[in-house]
Amino acid sequence: AEEVLGNNLEAIDFYTKQGNGESTIYVVEFAGSQMDGSWYVTVCYCFGDNYMAEFIGVNPYSAADCREITIGSARSFRELGKAGQREGVKAQGMGQENWPYPYLHNPFAIVAYYMDAEAPHFPSLERSASDYEIKWKDKGIETIVRALLEKDSGPVMSSDLDRYESFYVVGWLGDFYRIGMGDRMMEIPSDGLTIRTLEDLQEFANLVSLTFEVRDFTDVSPLSGLKKLKYLNLMVSPKLSNLDFLNGMPQLEELMMWGESYPEIKDISVFQGMDSLRSVMIILPGIKDISVFAGLPNLETLWINCHKNVDAAPVIAAGQIKNLMINTEEIR
Repeated sequence: AEEVLGNNLEAIDFYTKQGNGESTIYVVEFAGSQMDGSWYVTVCYCFGDNYMAEFIGVNPYSAADCREITIGSARSFRELGKAGQREGVKAQGMGQENWPYPYLHNPFAIVAYYMDAEAPHFPSLERSASDYEIKWKDKGIETIVRALLEKDSGPVMSSDLDRYESFYVVGWLGDFYRIGMGDRMMEIPSDGLTIRTLEDLQEFANLVSLTFEVRDFTDVSPLSGLKKLKYLNLMVSPKLSNLDFLNGMPQLEELMMWGESYPEIKDISVFQGMDSLRSVMIILPGIKDISVFAGLPNLETLWINCHKNVDAAPVIAAGQIKNLMINTEEIR
């Protein structure tokens, strides 16, 4: 650990935890600093007659989270009942000559790699057990995801996307798209990039934030499968005819549809019962009745441009709406 981290080694600890039944989990835990931040590493080992299992957690934010997830994964391990096979090449250097299990990682040797890379979130145990290669429905979305993953070829697995809670696509900027996943943001040429369906976004099992701004796009129905979504910033074709895709978003807190007008939408009853909504900004010139918003208990912000003969009395009377603007007139 000192050879890899030097003076940046902050702490190191060795201890055991109770596993399943009478099994013991052997734990190595340490922390290192870099660029005014800390990285936390937890490594767990389980040993049996026919197996040796290793679990490595790396987290740039919380030692407690790293410890909980890694030890939890180790505790979930079940022996498969098959003879263990020792495969791979013995590593050299970094103290490996003194490491008694040569086919496992030396936990200290991985630090230099992870210190300069994004720390991956571990997929859920259920997701790991059913991991599969994504069969892309849309070439444009595949191109964007591969660019952000820096993976030009080879399979993209379902668990590769588990670490990402946000997805960002802005395609009206001219000759480039601005795209992002998690903390990673970049620009790619728009030439030859066409998005025809959003079905692939359902592969993001933990998506809570989505920005999608592509003005010639019309079919957003696949978004109804994003059940964990809390923030949606949507700007698509003015030919959009309904808001039915919101039916599948029970946790949605913020809806931003302020960049484009949607005159063909005539029914907004979909908002009824969306009690998690805190903010709605939307342009619906064909809507006269906006009383549905008055019944949303957590709605604090409503900006709406709608029909000039709108009956605004119900939402004006709604005390929970603290920031209200109707047809560019700020009410309060």
